[in-house]
Amino acid sequence: MARRTKAEAQETRRAIMQAAMRQFSQQGWAATSLVDVAREAGVTRGAIYWHFENKAELLIALWQELCEPIGQMLSASLNVDEPDPLGHLERFLLLLLENVTESDSHREFFRLFFNQTEPSSEVEAFHRMIKEEIAVYQSELKAALCNAIHRGQLPSDLDVDQAAVFIHCALDGLILNALHPCSMISLALHTKTYVHFILSALRHGLPDEANTGCCAK
Repeated sequence: MARRTKAEAQETRRAIMQAAMRQFSQQGWAATSLVDVAREAGVTRGAIYWHFENKAELLIALWQELCEPIGQMLSASLNVDEPDPLGHLERFLLLLLENVTESDSHREFFRLFFNQTEPSSEVEAFHRMIKEEIAVYQSELKAALCNAIHRGQLPSDLDVDQAAVFIHCALDGLILNALHPCSMISLALHTKTYVHFILSALRHGLPDEANTGCCAK
């Protein structure tokens, strides 16, 4: 039998990921098996295991694909020679929140992401992998904030560790509220306003007794 080309393998991987997103959305992540995904994608279970070790790895691949284009905007603020790191950070925040309101795939993924609470080895594996991804994300946020401080766009005494946590929690809170059926906010109408509030809080800095000035060197 002829060997599959790289393009054919990538096409199969793409079909598996699309099928997984549909199945996860319809049945929930915990209730979906790799057999369900294989059937939906029209491939064998062996084909799935060729590309993904388990459901957690498949979900991580979906996370990376959906977030990579957004992450590129954040990455642009990491260059120490970038003259406007805060501007790139602002565009990153806007793009992330806009995708939640405009992209069905992003909304469905975030619903899955925030609902992985079932105690199982697969969920624990997913949580471990997500913690690693979040650690990288937090590190990049702090680097972006430090660059903005050095460019004079943020206060020199800003605690970048706590500021990065604040941004992360603010985004999670906005996304969770936007996804909730009884949400009292309109993320689609007020995305720019919420991002403005986040950046205003960063520009204002912290009370004197709370400052550590992590990047004020």
